[in-house]
Amino acid sequence: MGVRCPAGKLRNRIHGKVQQEGIVVQAIFHLPTLVEPHRLWASLRRAGLLTQAELENLEAFQGNAAAVVAAVNELTASGRLTAFQREILLAGEGEHLCLGQYRIRDRLGAGGMGQVYLAEHVVMDRLVALKVIADRFLSDAEAMRRFRREVRIAARLNHPNIVQAHDAAEAGGRHFLVMEYVKGVQLDCLLNELGPLPEPLACRLMHQAALALQHAADQGLTHGDIKPANMLVTKDSTLKVLDFGLARWIRSSREGDNSPIGSDDETVAGTPDFLSPEVARDPRLADIRSDLYSLGCTFYFALSGQPPYPSGSWPEALLRHQKEAIPDVQACRTDVSEECCAIVMRLMAKSPGDRFQTPKELALALEDLNRSYEPAAYHIPSSVWPGSVQVQSQASAPTLPSIKPPPRSEKAPKWRPWYSLVRALRSIASASFIGSFIVLVTIAVLCCKRA
Repeated sequence: MGVRCPAGKLRNRIHGKVQQEGIVVQAIFHLPTLVEPHRLWASLRRAGLLTQAELENLEAFQGNAAAVVAAVNELTASGRLTAFQREILLAGEGEHLCLGQYRIRDRLGAGGMGQVYLAEHVVMDRLVALKVIADRFLSDAEAMRRFRREVRIAARLNHPNIVQAHDAAEAGGRHFLVMEYVKGVQLDCLLNELGPLPEPLACRLMHQAALALQHAADQGLTHGDIKPANMLVTKDSTLKVLDFGLARWIRSSREGDNSPIGSDDETVAGTPDFLSPEVARDPRLADIRSDLYSLGCTFYFALSGQPPYPSGSWPEALLRHQKEAIPDVQACRTDVSEECCAIVMRLMAKSPGDRFQTPKELALALEDLNRSYEPAAYHIPSSVWPGSVQVQSQASAPTLPSIKPPPRSEKAPKWRPWYSLVRALRSIASASFIGSFIVLVTIAVLCCKRA
């Protein structure tokens, strides 16, 4: 609901505050410290989240930070603003919520190149994921080269099991990639909730990953960092592969090195728990079979709940992938079929020549296995999924009605200069019971002096 109450009642909605004769004194300990009123007002204007009418309704309070906070809290409670937007606005950093035609709604995660945010296109009213390159990389020519490479790669991939790229842009000195927003969870997070997956569900997900890799291979690309954290799973058991940022052109002995994006990079790229032995020895040996090895490790992880070689430092993990025997899934899961175990073992063969040679070959093997499962075996419990994101358009969102500013007496109260002291004490108290008690006692003493 909107803020539809007189100024005094509105101020009473501010959690934890104390009010005396229209002068609002906050005693909030779980919110950011109030910034200067002019900075808070500027934050609201620069964010571009409120309509002109809403800003006009708040204009009378632009000198009263606490009253503006109350209104922001009301808009958050009604769903007009998200909790993430509220925190950024109250910190006086509203301009960071605006990236060109996109308004940031929440933070989804982070990658090697920067942060990933949930955003909304203000014209198309569409939710997207924005991958924003970190500021520290903007002056790094190599990092910018990698970012541009990721944009070019993502633009070439169009498949239902790959997170789609919509756009790439720059706004205010910040470079970002606009991607499809998938309402799902990472595969590793899914296992944290469910434990090791049933064989039918694991096979279905790996079959979809194989289809995604085959599409990339058809474009002459490999992924380079296949792992559970780079796979999203939706409610209907659809899997989507994300982060092709480490992909590179596949070297072709017939066509030579035709890569415009620097496939001569000899840096080891990938995650040790899922990295193939040949890539650990020489990154230039990477091909689609290296991705299949990493997919085999991911398959093992989905069935067992742990990586194939789960202990030790990353050099030890790389060495174990090269030297130790392939672990048998049935050693920890006796209910997994022989056929499924054979597929995992072949994917994780030490020599690339002993593995499936293409993702399509793997997909065909999994299709045969999937035919033997009941459809109900693919079900994922609804308790795994967090509440879906609700986007409220400006047309239907509750608006902020006009609020009269609090009445001001011609003579300022004698105790008003103490307001700054109270705010300082509130900051020092910092979210403790004792601190809040001190603030209340101080206010009581000041009120007694006035009386």
